[in-house]
Amino acid sequence: MTKKAGPAASLRASLSRRAASVRAPDRDDRGGTDIGTKVSASVGIIAAMVLATVVNLLVARHYRRWDVTRGGLNTLSDATLAILHALSEPIALHVLLPSGEPLTLSVEHLLDAYDAESSELVVDFVDPDRRPAEFLALARRYGIDAQRADGRLVAGAAAIITRGDRFEIIQQNDLVQVEDEEDLRRRPRIEQAFTGALRAVVSTEHPKACFTRAHGEMEAHALRTHLVRSGYEIEAVEPNHDATAARSPDDCTLLVIAAPTERVSPPEVARYEHYLNRGGSALVVVGARPDGSDRGYEAFGLAGLLEVVGMKLDADFVFETSPELRLPGGRGETFQPSVRPHAVTQRLLHGADRSLAPVVTMASSFSPIREGSAATTPLLVTSREAFGMVDFFTWAQKNIEANKTAADLRGPLTVAFAAELPKPQGAPHGGRLVAVGAASVIVDDNWSQESFRGTAVFVEGAIAWLTERPVLDIPEKPLMTAGLRVSDAWLAATFRYVVLYMPLAAILLGAAVQLRRRDKRKPERKASGEAR
Repeated sequence: MTKKAGPAASLRASLSRRAASVRAPDRDDRGGTDIGTKVSASVGIIAAMVLATVVNLLVARHYRRWDVTRGGLNTLSDATLAILHALSEPIALHVLLPSGEPLTLSVEHLLDAYDAESSELVVDFVDPDRRPAEFLALARRYGIDAQRADGRLVAGAAAIITRGDRFEIIQQNDLVQVEDEEDLRRRPRIEQAFTGALRAVVSTEHPKACFTRAHGEMEAHALRTHLVRSGYEIEAVEPNHDATAARSPDDCTLLVIAAPTERVSPPEVARYEHYLNRGGSALVVVGARPDGSDRGYEAFGLAGLLEVVGMKLDADFVFETSPELRLPGGRGETFQPSVRPHAVTQRLLHGADRSLAPVVTMASSFSPIREGSAATTPLLVTSREAFGMVDFFTWAQKNIEANKTAADLRGPLTVAFAAELPKPQGAPHGGRLVAVGAASVIVDDNWSQESFRGTAVFVEGAIAWLTERPVLDIPEKPLMTAGLRVSDAWLAATFRYVVLYMPLAAILLGAAVQLRRRDKRKPERKASGEAR
């Protein structure tokens, strides 16, 4: 006999069946969902990896740096970029600065920028503190003086740049410019040093800059160094006193007569004239200089060379009386002449250096003596208020204010000019000559002090026009505060002070304060207990 289930039992059975029918598919769906989630996560991870790889490839192919330093310390100039993009073979750069030197980090940043523009650079930082054996081997190989000071290896060289058998050594004092010993700021010249050395080792053409000698000429060390960094080879033109053997220095790209203080012989002047007439280029720097009697000016014997272009050097001493052009602190012998348009002065008038002005001191003027075939253009000119003092020596003995007399030359006066002769057959251009009536334009300070940079730019412009070869032009960087040397010992000591000594001192001080407070509270608690 079968017993019928009640309504409650039937309801429970129905719910049980429905739950079973729902739970079974739910387990299958959840298993499927787990698999789908895993597959989706795997695909997402793979996609992320592929995306990261693609992004890295794009970044590598389109490398970009942003320079946020003041004055664009790590922004490369056009001259540097041109040299880096033209590299076609590996160039080795051995940096010899210790890792703790303030300049080392700046050099690293600059070479990172170099490396981003060319793959031909092989940079090796040889720290003399950590790799002394390799440092000494490089020092012996390239003739670098290395000595020990305070237990450290010290060398004046900062880096060596090599290409095959050619090499250039960059000195540490080439990397910074000190304008005032009492000023903590320094002007970085790192790009100038490294780019100049690069250009010197990779240049396939080595034009010759020939300096005359044996007449008391100025050494002009800074000008010579600048020419070497621009790829020139420096040679000396020896005197030749035999008129029958006089010849032109035909293999010289540039002839430099650097402010002689003694008379140049007629045979030598004839050589220079012949060189100029054949299409040569000459930079002549000559100025007022008293003779042995202090009654007149020294005759340098260069009149014949200037006559080739129809000019002569006046026997005067130029004083500038215009307040806008004369420099304070003198009587007008040091001044800023007006710059006239010419290819020589292009950078001063229209380039990035148009805010600069050349400075001359103790100058003599030039005057035309005849009309000739040479095209002559004034480059540096005084104001109308200036005058050329003829009887300088009588005035110097009286030591009075410089005033113009009837015998003096009246302004405006030309203190520098450029001239070009007709082009001879087979020459790229006619003979070119730039003459400056002041020896101050080639002193070393023009390339080391910012206040005289305009004069250096003028001389570089003259050389560029004379040789049709641009001189290395890298803008100056702003003054930066000099840093301190951070050595490993200094870092270790700083770590001990910051991580150990200072926290320990704070803990001990806190413990002492806590003990002090506990000692003060004991009498109060004791008195409170007795009162109870």
